[in-house]
Amino acid sequence: MKYIVFIIALLTICSSALSQESYNIYDLDLENPDSIDSAAKFCADVIYGNDRFSEQGYEEHKDLCVKSFFCGEGGCEPIGIIVVIDSAREADFQNLLNSLPVDEMHLCSPTDEYENQFNSLQGIRSHVYTNAFADRMWSDQFLAYCGSARPGYEIDTIIQMRRHSDIVMLAAREGGEAGAPPAMIDISKDAFFRFRTHALAELRHELKSAIEVLTGKECQTNTVMTCSIILSRGRIKLDLLVPGSDITGRIDQWEKSYWEVYPHWTGWADEYQLYFDLPITAVRRWPVTGEKPSGGFQSLDYDQGFEEFRFAVMSLIANNIGATVSENFN
Repeated sequence: MKYIVFIIALLTICSSALSQESYNIYDLDLENPDSIDSAAKFCADVIYGNDRFSEQGYEEHKDLCVKSFFCGEGGCEPIGIIVVIDSAREADFQNLLNSLPVDEMHLCSPTDEYENQFNSLQGIRSHVYTNAFADRMWSDQFLAYCGSARPGYEIDTIIQMRRHSDIVMLAAREGGEAGAPPAMIDISKDAFFRFRTHALAELRHELKSAIEVLTGKECQTNTVMTCSIILSRGRIKLDLLVPGSDITGRIDQWEKSYWEVYPHWTGWADEYQLYFDLPITAVRRWPVTGEKPSGGFQSLDYDQGFEEFRFAVMSLIANNIGATVSENFN
Protein backbone atom coordinates (compact mmCIF):
# COMPACT_ATOMS: atom_id res chain seq x y z
CA MET A 1 0.00 0.00 0.00
CA LYS A 2 2.78 2.42 0.92
CA TYR A 3 4.31 1.93 -2.54
CA ILE A 4 1.02 2.93 -4.18
CA VAL A 5 0.89 6.07 -2.05
CA PHE A 6 4.50 6.84 -3.00
CA ILE A 7 3.78 6.42 -6.71
CA ILE A 8 0.70 8.66 -6.52
CA ALA A 9 2.71 11.32 -4.69
CA LEU A 10 5.51 11.09 -7.24
CA LEU A 11 3.06 11.46 -10.13
CA THR A 12 1.51 14.48 -8.43
CA ILE A 13 4.91 16.14 -8.06
CA CYS A 14 5.84 15.42 -11.67
CA SER A 15 2.50 16.69 -12.90
CA SER A 16 2.96 19.89 -10.90
CA ALA A 17 6.45 20.38 -12.26
CA LEU A 18 5.28 19.80 -15.83
CA SER A 19 2.44 22.28 -15.30
CA GLN A 20 4.90 24.92 -14.08
CA GLU A 21 7.29 24.26 -16.92
CA SER A 22 4.63 24.42 -19.64
CA TYR A 23 2.47 27.25 -18.29
CA ASN A 24 2.85 30.22 -20.65
CA ILE A 25 0.86 33.03 -22.25
CA TYR A 26 -0.69 30.62 -24.74
CA ASP A 27 -2.08 28.36 -21.99
CA LEU A 28 -4.16 31.19 -20.56
CA ASP A 29 -7.86 31.22 -21.51
CA LEU A 30 -8.80 34.88 -21.27
CA GLU A 31 -12.50 34.03 -21.60
CA ASN A 32 -12.37 31.92 -18.44
CA PRO A 33 -12.09 33.72 -15.06
CA ASP A 34 -10.86 30.52 -13.38
CA SER A 35 -8.02 30.24 -15.89
CA ILE A 36 -6.93 33.85 -15.28
CA ASP A 37 -7.18 33.38 -11.52
CA SER A 38 -5.12 30.17 -11.71
CA ALA A 39 -2.45 31.99 -13.70
CA ALA A 40 -2.27 34.66 -10.98
CA LYS A 41 -1.75 31.99 -8.33
CA PHE A 42 0.87 30.31 -10.52
CA CYS A 43 2.79 33.59 -10.93
CA ALA A 44 2.59 34.35 -7.21
CA ASP A 45 3.97 30.89 -6.44
CA VAL A 46 6.88 30.87 -8.90
CA ILE A 47 7.95 34.47 -8.21
CA TYR A 48 7.07 34.98 -4.56
CA GLY A 49 6.45 31.52 -3.13
CA ASN A 50 6.89 31.22 0.65
CA ASP A 51 7.14 35.04 0.80
CA ARG A 52 10.59 34.93 -0.82
CA PHE A 53 11.37 36.54 -4.16
CA SER A 54 12.70 34.09 -6.76
CA GLU A 55 14.99 35.57 -9.40
CA GLN A 56 14.79 32.31 -11.33
CA GLY A 57 10.99 32.26 -11.32
CA TYR A 58 10.90 35.93 -12.29
CA GLU A 59 13.18 35.37 -15.28
CA GLU A 60 11.79 32.04 -16.49
CA HIS A 61 8.15 33.09 -16.44
CA LYS A 62 8.37 36.79 -17.27
CA ASP A 63 6.34 36.48 -20.49
CA LEU A 64 3.32 35.33 -18.51
CA CYS A 65 3.89 36.95 -15.13
CA VAL A 66 6.08 40.06 -15.09
CA LYS A 67 4.44 43.46 -15.56
CA SER A 68 1.15 41.69 -16.23
CA PHE A 69 0.28 39.91 -12.97
CA PHE A 70 3.39 40.90 -11.02
CA CYS A 71 4.67 44.49 -10.89
CA GLY A 72 6.50 44.46 -7.58
CA GLU A 73 5.50 44.76 -3.94
CA GLY A 74 3.11 47.63 -4.66
CA GLY A 75 1.17 45.59 -7.19
CA CYS A 76 0.18 46.95 -10.59
CA GLU A 77 -1.37 50.36 -11.12
CA PRO A 78 -4.89 50.47 -12.54
CA ILE A 79 -5.41 51.05 -16.25
CA GLY A 80 -1.98 52.38 -17.36
CA ILE A 81 0.07 50.40 -19.90
CA ILE A 82 3.24 50.93 -21.97
CA VAL A 83 3.71 49.35 -25.41
CA VAL A 84 6.75 49.46 -27.72
CA ILE A 85 6.39 48.25 -31.31
CA ASP A 86 8.49 47.84 -34.42
CA SER A 87 7.84 51.06 -36.34
CA ALA A 88 7.53 49.09 -39.58
CA ARG A 89 4.46 47.34 -38.11
CA GLU A 90 2.51 50.42 -37.05
CA ALA A 91 -0.45 49.68 -39.33
CA ASP A 92 -0.63 46.12 -38.00
CA PHE A 93 -0.52 47.45 -34.45
CA GLN A 94 -3.43 49.80 -35.09
CA ASN A 95 -5.43 46.84 -36.41
CA LEU A 96 -4.49 44.87 -33.32
CA LEU A 97 -5.71 47.67 -31.04
CA ASN A 98 -9.14 47.48 -32.65
CA SER A 99 -9.52 43.92 -31.35
CA LEU A 100 -8.37 44.59 -27.78
CA PRO A 101 -10.11 45.99 -24.67
CA VAL A 102 -8.09 49.22 -24.85
CA ASP A 103 -9.37 52.56 -23.59
CA GLU A 104 -6.90 54.77 -25.44
CA MET A 105 -3.33 54.63 -26.75
CA HIS A 106 -1.15 57.50 -27.97
CA LEU A 107 2.48 57.97 -28.92
CA CYS A 108 4.40 58.72 -25.74
CA SER A 109 4.71 62.48 -25.52
CA PRO A 110 8.19 64.05 -25.83
CA THR A 111 7.00 66.90 -23.57
CA ASP A 112 5.93 64.62 -20.73
CA GLU A 113 8.88 63.67 -18.50
CA TYR A 114 7.53 60.25 -17.61
CA GLU A 115 6.34 59.28 -21.09
CA ASN A 116 9.38 60.65 -22.89
CA GLN A 117 11.75 58.15 -21.30
CA PHE A 118 10.18 55.43 -23.48
CA ASN A 119 11.13 57.33 -26.63
CA SER A 120 14.79 56.33 -26.33
CA LEU A 121 16.34 52.87 -26.36
CA GLN A 122 18.42 53.76 -23.31
CA GLY A 123 15.35 54.91 -21.44
CA ILE A 124 13.47 51.71 -22.22
CA ARG A 125 16.37 49.44 -21.23
CA SER A 126 17.06 51.25 -17.98
CA HIS A 127 13.49 51.74 -16.83
CA VAL A 128 12.54 49.76 -13.74
CA TYR A 129 9.23 48.67 -15.28
CA THR A 130 10.72 47.26 -18.44
CA ASN A 131 14.34 46.25 -17.96
CA ALA A 132 13.30 42.58 -17.69
CA PHE A 133 12.32 42.73 -21.35
CA ALA A 134 15.26 44.71 -22.72
CA ASP A 135 16.40 41.72 -24.78
CA ARG A 136 13.13 41.87 -26.75
CA MET A 137 14.15 45.12 -28.44
CA TRP A 138 15.22 43.49 -31.70
CA SER A 139 14.97 46.75 -33.63
CA ASP A 140 16.18 50.29 -32.88
CA GLN A 141 13.42 51.54 -35.19
CA PHE A 142 10.54 51.58 -32.77
CA LEU A 143 7.53 53.55 -31.58
CA ALA A 144 6.54 53.83 -27.94
CA TYR A 145 2.86 54.07 -27.00
CA CYS A 146 1.48 55.16 -23.64
CA GLY A 147 -2.14 54.75 -22.67
CA SER A 148 -4.68 52.74 -20.80
CA ALA A 149 -6.62 49.51 -20.95
CA ARG A 150 -10.30 49.29 -20.18
CA PRO A 151 -10.69 48.96 -16.38
CA GLY A 152 -10.35 45.36 -15.26
CA TYR A 153 -8.84 44.25 -18.59
CA GLU A 154 -5.23 45.31 -18.08
CA ILE A 155 -3.92 41.73 -17.83
CA ASP A 156 -5.95 40.59 -20.82
CA THR A 157 -4.58 43.45 -22.91
CA ILE A 158 -0.94 42.81 -21.99
CA ILE A 159 -1.17 39.06 -22.58
CA GLN A 160 -2.84 39.44 -25.97
CA MET A 161 -0.25 42.00 -27.06
CA ARG A 162 2.59 39.69 -26.04
CA ARG A 163 1.04 36.92 -28.10
CA HIS A 164 1.68 39.17 -31.14
CA SER A 165 5.44 39.29 -30.58
CA ASP A 166 6.06 39.88 -34.28
CA ILE A 167 4.48 43.32 -33.84
CA VAL A 168 4.90 44.15 -30.16
CA MET A 169 8.39 44.17 -28.70
CA LEU A 170 7.32 45.20 -25.22
CA ALA A 171 4.01 45.45 -23.36
CA ALA A 172 3.89 46.23 -19.65
CA ARG A 173 1.59 47.41 -16.90
CA GLU A 174 2.80 50.20 -14.67
CA GLY A 175 3.91 49.31 -11.17
CA GLY A 176 2.40 50.78 -8.02
CA GLU A 177 4.23 52.32 -5.11
CA ALA A 178 4.83 49.98 -2.20
CA GLY A 179 2.76 51.05 0.80
CA ALA A 180 0.66 53.59 -1.11
CA PRO A 181 -2.81 53.68 0.50
CA PRO A 182 -5.36 52.79 -2.19
CA ALA A 183 -9.01 53.83 -2.09
CA MET A 184 -10.45 50.41 -2.76
CA ILE A 185 -13.11 47.96 -1.72
CA ASP A 186 -11.92 44.36 -1.60
CA ILE A 187 -14.30 42.12 -3.55
CA SER A 188 -14.50 38.48 -4.56
CA LYS A 189 -13.24 37.03 -7.82
CA ASP A 190 -16.81 36.44 -9.00
CA ALA A 191 -17.81 40.04 -8.21
CA PHE A 192 -14.77 41.40 -10.06
CA PHE A 193 -15.52 39.51 -13.24
CA ARG A 194 -19.22 40.44 -13.02
CA PHE A 195 -18.51 44.15 -12.57
CA ARG A 196 -15.99 44.29 -15.39
CA THR A 197 -18.43 42.74 -17.88
CA HIS A 198 -22.17 43.20 -17.43
CA ALA A 199 -22.95 44.29 -13.85
CA LEU A 200 -21.53 47.82 -13.73
CA ALA A 201 -25.09 49.21 -13.77
CA GLU A 202 -25.70 47.46 -10.44
CA LEU A 203 -22.69 49.26 -8.99
CA ARG A 204 -24.00 52.57 -10.36
CA HIS A 205 -27.21 51.99 -8.42
CA GLU A 206 -25.24 51.34 -5.23
CA LEU A 207 -23.19 54.51 -5.70
CA LYS A 208 -26.30 56.58 -6.33
CA SER A 209 -28.00 55.18 -3.21
CA ALA A 210 -24.93 55.89 -1.05
CA ILE A 211 -24.71 59.49 -2.27
CA GLU A 212 -28.41 60.03 -1.55
CA VAL A 213 -28.14 58.59 1.95
CA LEU A 214 -25.11 60.69 2.87
CA THR A 215 -26.29 63.98 1.33
CA GLY A 216 -29.92 63.56 2.28
CA LYS A 217 -30.87 64.60 -1.26
CA GLU A 218 -32.17 62.83 -4.32
CA CYS A 219 -29.40 62.53 -6.91
CA GLN A 220 -30.35 64.99 -9.65
CA THR A 221 -29.06 68.06 -11.42
CA ASN A 222 -30.91 71.35 -11.05
CA THR A 223 -30.31 74.94 -9.90
CA VAL A 224 -29.44 73.93 -6.33
CA MET A 225 -27.20 70.90 -6.84
CA THR A 226 -25.37 68.71 -9.35
CA CYS A 227 -25.44 64.93 -9.16
CA SER A 228 -24.74 63.21 -12.45
CA ILE A 229 -23.78 59.53 -12.63
CA ILE A 230 -23.02 57.92 -16.00
CA LEU A 231 -21.47 54.72 -17.30
CA SER A 232 -18.58 55.32 -19.68
CA ARG A 233 -16.01 52.88 -21.10
CA GLY A 234 -16.00 50.51 -18.15
CA ARG A 235 -16.16 53.26 -15.53
CA ILE A 236 -18.80 54.94 -13.42
CA LYS A 237 -18.34 58.71 -13.54
CA LEU A 238 -19.87 60.91 -10.85
CA ASP A 239 -20.02 64.71 -10.98
CA LEU A 240 -21.17 66.03 -7.60
CA LEU A 241 -21.80 69.57 -6.30
CA VAL A 242 -23.63 69.81 -2.98
CA PRO A 243 -23.43 71.77 0.28
CA GLY A 244 -20.97 70.40 2.80
CA SER A 245 -22.06 68.17 5.65
CA ASP A 246 -21.14 67.05 9.14
CA ILE A 247 -19.05 64.31 7.54
CA THR A 248 -16.71 66.79 5.87
CA GLY A 249 -17.06 69.49 8.54
CA ARG A 250 -18.04 72.21 6.05
CA ILE A 251 -21.78 72.78 6.43
CA ASP A 252 -21.35 76.43 5.34
CA GLN A 253 -19.51 75.71 2.08
CA TRP A 254 -20.20 74.12 -1.29
CA GLU A 255 -18.22 71.03 -2.17
CA LYS A 256 -17.45 69.96 -5.71
CA SER A 257 -15.99 66.55 -6.56
CA TYR A 258 -15.48 64.31 -9.56
CA TRP A 259 -15.31 60.53 -9.11
CA GLU A 260 -14.40 57.53 -11.21
CA VAL A 261 -15.30 54.07 -9.92
CA TYR A 262 -14.23 50.87 -11.68
CA PRO A 263 -13.07 47.28 -11.10
CA HIS A 264 -9.34 46.85 -10.53
CA TRP A 265 -6.97 43.94 -10.02
CA THR A 266 -3.40 44.54 -8.90
CA GLY A 267 -2.46 41.12 -10.30
CA TRP A 268 -1.83 39.44 -6.95
CA ALA A 269 -3.80 36.23 -6.47
CA ASP A 270 -7.19 36.74 -4.79
CA GLU A 271 -6.78 40.52 -4.56
CA TYR A 272 -9.71 41.94 -6.52
CA GLN A 273 -10.99 45.43 -5.89
CA LEU A 274 -13.30 48.27 -6.78
CA TYR A 275 -11.24 51.43 -7.21
CA PHE A 276 -12.65 54.80 -6.09
CA ASP A 277 -10.68 57.56 -7.76
CA LEU A 278 -11.30 61.14 -6.65
CA PRO A 279 -9.15 63.28 -9.00
CA ILE A 280 -11.01 66.57 -8.51
CA THR A 281 -12.05 68.11 -5.20
CA ALA A 282 -12.84 71.79 -4.63
CA VAL A 283 -14.73 74.04 -2.23
CA ARG A 284 -16.31 77.49 -2.25
CA ARG A 285 -17.92 79.67 0.39
CA TRP A 286 -21.37 80.53 -0.94
CA PRO A 287 -24.83 80.68 0.65
CA VAL A 288 -25.88 77.03 0.87
CA THR A 289 -29.59 77.87 0.97
CA GLY A 290 -29.73 79.34 -2.53
CA GLU A 291 -28.65 78.48 -6.05
CA LYS A 292 -25.42 76.63 -6.54
CA PRO A 293 -22.28 78.58 -7.53
CA SER A 294 -20.91 78.20 -11.05
CA GLY A 295 -17.30 79.18 -10.44
CA GLY A 296 -14.75 80.53 -7.99
CA PHE A 297 -13.87 77.17 -6.45
CA GLN A 298 -10.64 76.51 -4.58
CA SER A 299 -9.06 73.24 -5.69
CA LEU A 300 -7.73 70.88 -3.02
CA ASP A 301 -4.87 68.43 -3.58
CA TYR A 302 -5.74 66.48 -0.45
CA ASP A 303 -8.48 67.11 2.05
CA GLN A 304 -9.44 65.06 5.08
CA GLY A 305 -13.08 66.05 4.76
CA PHE A 306 -13.37 64.59 1.27
CA GLU A 307 -11.47 61.49 2.42
CA GLU A 308 -14.00 60.99 5.20
CA PHE A 309 -16.85 61.37 2.71
CA ARG A 310 -15.24 58.91 0.30
CA PHE A 311 -14.76 56.42 3.12
CA ALA A 312 -18.43 56.77 4.11
CA VAL A 313 -19.54 56.15 0.51
CA MET A 314 -17.28 53.12 0.17
CA SER A 315 -18.43 51.70 3.52
CA LEU A 316 -22.10 51.86 2.53
CA ILE A 317 -21.45 50.21 -0.82
CA ALA A 318 -19.23 47.54 0.71
CA ASN A 319 -21.89 46.68 3.27
CA ASN A 320 -24.57 46.38 0.58
CA ILE A 321 -22.56 44.12 -1.77
CA GLY A 322 -21.00 41.93 0.92
CA ALA A 323 -17.47 43.34 0.59
CA THR A 324 -15.00 45.22 2.79
CA VAL A 325 -13.14 48.50 2.52
CA SER A 326 -9.43 47.82 2.02
CA GLU A 327 -7.56 47.83 5.33
CA ASN A 328 -4.96 50.14 3.77
CA PHE A 329 -7.52 52.91 3.28
CA ASN A 330 -8.35 55.55 5.89
